[in-house]
Amino acid sequence: MSEPASRERLYLACAALGFLVTTSLVLVFFADSGFDIAKMFEDAVDNTIALAILCDLTISCLVFWSWAAEEGPRLDIDRWWLVFPVTLVFGLCVGLPLFMYWRERALHGAGSAAPA
Repeated sequence: MSEPASRERLYLACAALGFLVTTSLVLVFFADSGFDIAKMFEDAVDNTIALAILCDLTISCLVFWSWAAEEGPRLDIDRWWLVFPVTLVFGLCVGLPLFMYWRERALHGAGSAAPA
């Protein structure tokens, strides 16, 4: 198997794993606390460590989005902008590896780099 193909599979597997892990944890939260969005955001900033992690992820998302906004059009990745809503809904652990998968496909000429 070629190195680009194995990287593609790694990135896609990481996106799937990120989706499964974060979605499972959010579902556990809702099972424990009910569908309480306000409580979810309160808990996210409940202590200094949680706030530090939130700040770290926010800054990382901003850097990722600025890079994706340049790299996506440069490589002619179809629908590269989907990383914005995907990251907001599912997290950086899904948006970043998904974009890396699309990027890898675009770099190695696998046709359309994002789903039509």
